[in-house]
Amino acid sequence: MRTRNRNVRLITVVAAVLLLAALGSMSLNQNEATKPVFADVEPDAQNSGASPKVPTAASVRTAEPSLAPVSMHYDPSAIKVGDHLTGLKLIKIESGTYGKGSIVSVWDGELQLSGTYEYLYQEAAYNSGQVIFIPDAASAAKLPQPKAFEGQSMRFVLHFTKAEDKQKFGPPGSMGSAALIITSYASVYAGILEGTSDIAAVQTVSDVQVTLPPITQISNSELDGALKDFPVLKQLELTSDIETLRKVQDWIYNVDHSLLIGLAHSGKRISVDQRERIRIWLSQAFTDQKAFQLLDILVPASEGGNIMGGGLSGLRASSEVRELKDQKFVNEKDGTVTYKVTYVLHGTQDAYLNCQLVPVDSQWKIGVYTIGYY
Repeated sequence: MRTRNRNVRLITVVAAVLLLAALGSMSLNQNEATKPVFADVEPDAQNSGASPKVPTAASVRTAEPSLAPVSMHYDPSAIKVGDHLTGLKLIKIESGTYGKGSIVSVWDGELQLSGTYEYLYQEAAYNSGQVIFIPDAASAAKLPQPKAFEGQSMRFVLHFTKAEDKQKFGPPGSMGSAALIITSYASVYAGILEGTSDIAAVQTVSDVQVTLPPITQISNSELDGALKDFPVLKQLELTSDIETLRKVQDWIYNVDHSLLIGLAHSGKRISVDQRERIRIWLSQAFTDQKAFQLLDILVPASEGGNIMGGGLSGLRASSEVRELKDQKFVNEKDGTVTYKVTYVLHGTQDAYLNCQLVPVDSQWKIGVYTIGYY
């Protein structure tokens, strides 16, 4: 079941990427019944770094009169290019993008919509960093929806032409309400969908009311209580006698334990200044280069605030250690020392650690290290 869920999620992500690519590549042909979807839309300007195209009066399309009874629901197996629905014209159909039996229908026309939204954090499981729009009842009735989904609430991803439009929705984590004019809508039908798959091309944004995300930042006092000083290994001569080996192994264990406790996942965010304090704290036991690497892994910088992702250093084996064997120090030409050890574990696998020890200001610090299993 777990493998199946991962595969479904992968299909969903890949399908969304392919859909955006396909929508962006369509070309206008006056002799055909198709028109370019999202013609004025490029990938979000704030992500691409490109200068957004500003729609001209000539490029603004208006909804064509409906040639069929007004209804938001359609049969995915019966629609064809050129059909009209709630004032929109079907210009493209794709099959199989979201798995076997899936159908993506792309509808062209200008619609005025209103509703609420949520701006997802970058680390969200689905639709990370995207603005999800939930239309009100009157607006939802204007949008195409497969008959199989009748009665289900509608929501869709906003695809922006201009970075400044997305910025109107506040920082990630914000919620609120807004009014929109969209020019194209991609409706997705599939047996299994994860996250939000429908996409609308946004032409204009107005009447945005923003509710900023709740304050969940860790306090300085909480951080101070967590970041206890690392143990120090003074720059003694590293000889492979039992006492020295035990001292180094105990130190590595205590560094790993301090890291685990100090950066325990709390679900709270930290400020830029607090993140820098964590880097300085890491440099008590690790070289500057390694401290930066660990910071990026354990406290990744994120749009809308940094998050402590837990303090697993990878210095220790992932299961209980029964015995240590083959411990030794190897003196390297650059003045560093490599500590090597084999961890005899409970189970069918054993592990090994190769840990670089670097002399810095009369103490040893941890540089590059590798742990593996065999």
